[in-house]
Amino acid sequence: MSINATRQHYYIFNSSYYGLTLSKATIGTLYDKYRCPLLNNSALALDGSTLFEGNPSEDPFPIHDRLVHVNVRALFRVSQNAVQTFIGEVDKIVPGSEQEQNLLRKR
Repeated sequence: MSINATRQHYYIFNSSYYGLTLSKATIGTLYDKYRCPLLNNSALALDGSTLFEGNPSEDPFPIHDRLVHVNVRALFRVSQNAVQTFIGEVDKIVPGSEQEQNLLRKR
């Protein structure tokens, strides 16, 4: 999977790290409704979509009444799993990567 543009950052949810199968429409909605508000520590989207503290074993992005909501505890669970998966693969990913080259240039 290649992520080449800012709007594609949410594609990580459909990677082997998260193991979700979100539709392009759901990913687009998450990006449109939550990207900037989350970065600015806001918890409300203008259309009634919500961040909520649900059951961690449930879906991290439930859809109700055509609105994509964020189950924060479930998102935390799948994010923990994604980080552990990445840690197991980091030695195959980082060497020779563009990020490594950028870091080496800064030294």
